[in-house]
Amino acid sequence: MLDTMCDLVDKGIVSLPIHDALYVEQQHIEDAEKALKKSWKKNLGVSFEPFVDVDTP
Repeated sequence: MLDTMCDLVDKGIVSLPIHDALYVEQQHIEDAEKALKKSWKKNLGVSFEPFVDVDTP
């Protein structure tokens, strides 16, 4: 999660961790999803992506 958050900060996107989720502004959902999947694959050394559920208001 921290790797994902650092990647987003580098892009100027603020995120907040909430248990096993990240909160980002709605306009940054796509960037956050891509960063999370990239971090997952990199840190776990796998080629598959996790299922990501997006909740919007």
